[in-house]
Amino acid sequence: MSEFSIPLDFLDNYIFKAKPEYSMVYLYVYRYLSNNLAVPDNERIALDLKISEEAVSSAFNYWAGKGYPINGNIAPIFNKSSYKPAEFSTDREFSFICESVEKSLGKVLSTADHQTLFWIYDYLGFSSTIILMIVNYAMAENKAKMRYIEKLAISWAEKGLYTVESAEKHLNDVSLYRSYERKIKNKLGVTGREFTPSEKQIIRQWETDIKPTEKQLVDALEICVSRTGKVSLKYINGILQKWNDEPHCKKAEKSKYANFVNRTDIDYDKIEIEAMKKRINRS
Repeated sequence: MSEFSIPLDFLDNYIFKAKPEYSMVYLYVYRYLSNNLAVPDNERIALDLKISEEAVSSAFNYWAGKGYPINGNIAPIFNKSSYKPAEFSTDREFSFICESVEKSLGKVLSTADHQTLFWIYDYLGFSSTIILMIVNYAMAENKAKMRYIEKLAISWAEKGLYTVESAEKHLNDVSLYRSYERKIKNKLGVTGREFTPSEKQIIRQWETDIKPTEKQLVDALEICVSRTGKVSLKYINGILQKWNDEPHCKKAEKSKYANFVNRTDIDYDKIEIEAMKKRINRS
């Protein structure tokens, strides 16, 4: 009789706290993955569990958001506790990984830490170089916790970042995006807060697809604030998308902001205050 195990802490912190249908989907899929069987499609899962296909899809998204994707190439194996010290203590490369991680984190690794690292090394199949790159990235993010390191490893595995070249390209892309995000913050006068996930999606679309000029951003910002009394990335995105969809020559003719001269002395707070005063007076 085939068996599979799930640690009690995962049951307590995840399975018991998730919606019942999410837990059902997780256990259903994990039952197949743990026995190296092909996972049925969403329709079959929904029929077997007597829930909707939408609930199945939502469950997949939920677990992926928690760092435990269950419908991709990487099947989360949570029985890391099955790794015994005698099993990995004789592996020279893994010993090097542990020594390096201890130096980087400035602490002695616990048995659970060793098991997590060995799972990343043995199951996910990362080399010592890539594992140390993951750890260094976690430290740069000020999230040098084994739980975050594990989530990063799963994410990198899903992206196929198994070579130094692919990992370096990924880190460079992340760095370029963050630089672009800072630029957007400065141009739009956004201070004192981080962008929300939905706003980050908009910015990624600007970076990869729309690619607005600095002048277009300032033009769209001024229109947004004059009409809404606030800075709204969603509203600005609508303006930029409309301009992007118009032929270039017509865009210049139609927009009354076509001859707008890009300035560096715009007081965004003042623009917002004046726009809000007008809205109040009209009310």
